[in-house]
Amino acid sequence: LVEDSTSIETSNVCWDHWEGPRNSVVQRTHCTTNSRKCGSGIMVTGSARSQGGFADEAVIEDNTVEGRGDATDCYASGIQVNGLASPRSGGSNIKIIGNTVTFDYRKAKESICIRIGGDSKNITISDNICKGGSGSGSGIQIWGHDKGGVPSGISIVRNNLNDIYTIGGTAPLDIGGNAVFLDKNTVNGGRYPVGLLLRSSGVTVGTGNKIDSGRLRKMKQQ
Repeated sequence: LVEDSTSIETSNVCWDHWEGPRNSVVQRTHCTTNSRKCGSGIMVTGSARSQGGFADEAVIEDNTVEGRGDATDCYASGIQVNGLASPRSGGSNIKIIGNTVTFDYRKAKESICIRIGGDSKNITISDNICKGGSGSGSGIQIWGHDKGGVPSGISIVRNNLNDIYTIGGTAPLDIGGNAVFLDKNTVNGGRYPVGLLLRSSGVTVGTGNKIDSGRLRKMKQQ
């Protein structure tokens, strides 16, 4: 349990839940990352060892993550659920609700607001605010290339992505995985080749998503 807490100038991860934790709760916290180290905010990891493992039952709610600076050659995530071991590693039954992530890493290779990887399943991502800046990256990314497997059973609803600047090959909504539902999300401002990049046929896109106040006119199926 981490609540009503503050982490300042963090170089690695503010709140790091490692090697298959159970019943994790992170609520009402404030995290700022080190401007020279490109740190991350909140992480839940199934396993990073050779054997698989799951992080089960977590609530990440009403937190604030801020990352800014000139860090280079690094990758940062505001909130991340991953599975780095092979096979069957990830997080399950996790709620990511009502958080605000602001990233402005001007020289980082990639900065991502919310990222789900590994064999993660039954994840709710709702009512979050992602704010970009002059850096590059994604707002929400569901990624099927961790060693742990491919995410499934993901609900992504009512999230607001503002001023997200992306580079080639990604998008503010960069969505893969299986049995993924996407609806009532908004993308406003920023710069990107496409607003929604679909990386698999296992994604259902509802009619309530809006990109720059319009329907999904900027979408790409990969």
